[in-house]
Amino acid sequence: MNKRKTNPYGKHPEERKAIIESFTHVLPKLRAGADVVIDTSKVGISETADRLKSLMILAHQVRI
Repeated sequence: MNKRKTNPYGKHPEERKAIIESFTHVLPKLRAGADVVIDTSKVGISETADRLKSLMILAHQVRI
């Protein structure tokens, strides 16, 4: 299941339990309070960057 070789975090059962708890309890609270949620697990970096750029332009915070 876990193919990562360079980072040991999440391989211990207690760490995996904490991760699941976060997804179950913390993530919904973060999403509920967020203005925007960008799920980067399903899009590449280029699409993520384009989405962020569009949001910044809409918010009139930057001139590109």
